Order: sequence, then C-alpha cells, then structure tokens
Amino acid sequence: FRSPVLQLHQEILDFCTFISPTVEEEAERAAAINRISNAIKSLWSHCKIEIFGSYATGLYLPTSDIDAVILDSGCDRIVSGLRAISIELRKRKLARKITIISKARVPIIKFVESTSGISFDISFDLRNGPEAAKFIQRAIGTLPPLRPLCMVLKIFLQQRELNEVYCGGIGSYGLLIMLITHLQMHPSRHHGGNLETNLGVLLVLDFFDLFGRSLNIREVGVSCADGGRFFSKVSKGFVDYKRPFLLAVEDPQAPENDIGKNSFQIPKIRAAFVLAHRLLATTTANTGNTGILGRIIRGDSILTNRK
Repeated sequence: FRSPVLQLHQEILDFCTFISPTVEEEAERAAAINRISNAIKSLWSHCKIEIFGSYATGLYLPTSDIDAVILDSGCDRIVSGLRAISIELRKRKLARKITIISKARVPIIKFVESTSGISFDISFDLRNGPEAAKFIQRAIGTLPPLRPLCMVLKIFLQQRELNEVYCGGIGSYGLLIMLITHLQMHPSRHHGGNLETNLGVLLVLDFFDLFGRSLNIREVGVSCADGGRFFSKVSKGFVDYKRPFLLAVEDPQAPENDIGKNSFQIPKIRAAFVLAHRLLATTTANTGNTGILGRIIRGDSILTNRK
C-alpha cells in the first residue's frame, strides 16, 4: 500500500476476521448456554431465558462474558432466586467462581461455566437488555463500519484495562452508542452525502480525534437519537459537578439515563485516544511485522494463542 490509511483499512478488516468466533467457538458457547439454561429451567420450568449483550449482537471477543436474563419465572424475591441458581449450579457441578452481587441496582449472579471456561452474568426481569441488543443489531445493519470499528476499539480498551464500567472504564454499550453517534454525524454525511467507507479514516482521523481531543465533554454530551446529535449537559441534567470531566452518553432505550455517569476514568481514556491518534496519524505504510494497527493493538497472550 502506498497510502497508510488504505493499509490501515485493510488491517482493520483482517484483524476483525482474525478475532471473529470460529465455528467451534460458536458451538462451544451455544453448548454452554444450553447447559446453564437446562439447570435454570429445572427451577422454573416455564421461564424464558434471553441472551443479550455482545453474544446477541455478534460483537463478542474470545474473552467476552455471556449476558442472560431470566423472564417470566414468577420469582418475586430476586436475591433468593439467585441463591437458588447458585445451589443448582453447584449441585450439578456446572460452575465455579460463583458470586452473587445482591446490592447492585440490578442484582446478578456471576460464574464461570465449568466445561467451557466461559463467564456468565445472569439477572432477573431486565427487559431493556434484550431490547438494547435488538437496537444494536439494527444499527449494525444500517452502519456497516460499526462492527469492525467496535471490535478494534473493544480490544484497544481491554488491553488498557479501560473496558469495565465498575472500574471506571467504558462498557461495550456505551462505546457502541459513541460509535453510532460518530458515524451518524460524520462530516461525510453532510448535505446528503454517503458515509466515509475507509475504516482508517473513520478510526484514526475522526473517532480518536473527536472523543480524545475535539469534543468539549465538560459542556456537551452525545446522543444517537434523531439521527445523532450533541446536547447541553446542563439542559439534560447530566452534569456531575463533582466530576465535570465525565462524558455524558444518552441511553437510547431510556433517555433519562446517562450511560457515561460511572466512567470516571474518562481522562485516562481520552489520553489513550490522543496518543493512539498521534501514533497512527504520523505513521507511514508498511511498518514491519506488526503493521500499522500493531502500533495500538499489541500481540498479547490471548491474540498470540489465537494465532
């Protein structure tokens, strides 16, 4: 490639193919879901178990958890229900590292499925999770660059331990809303134009620059509603005066909810975006064995073992 952005575009596509699940991995996850579902249905035979999150949208990484919700169980004491699941999983020797988080806004049970080693997060009656997954699936269909950009950025944040909301990072859902808004409002779409298709341009020159440097996050938040827009944090009531540096991200499923309100590591995340922009924007084509993308995505043990 003579052009670095063209080379980066192809590297992003190749990388997404590389980390996408194989047939064997898909079968392993499906089998794990089936085993856990059978255990839960032995407790509430008429309940429905819906999978949401990255598994439902097809945006999961090799290390991603499986998020599930139990609907129509008739269980009105959620914590007691989670304890019943824990007992059943132990009895069947289906899980290890079982933890019940009962004090959270949405109580969940976390565990690692014994056979596959895949982590699960299970809750009760959380209907907005499956609805959010359907919303993301529709967005992937209308915005083709969304999937490859999301996969690269998820690895980027994961390798810097900035991908967990409970640790102050940006979760997958918040990242997706940021990306959707970015693609909806991209300058190439002004005046009825078509969205830029070069993934290198969309990632390097635009996303990293917008969320790392250009956006005034102390005053402005982002929303993917109505084709994408910015809004005043004050007028929306999304200002945290103790932490004015937070990035406000409106939840399309519940507009009164600020997805970014717990991402207190946003200054560190923005600094990582700025550095990534600098590393990629100043590169030349053909940078040895690591390529251009290797400047921001390192060959860690997970990726190396996958190779």
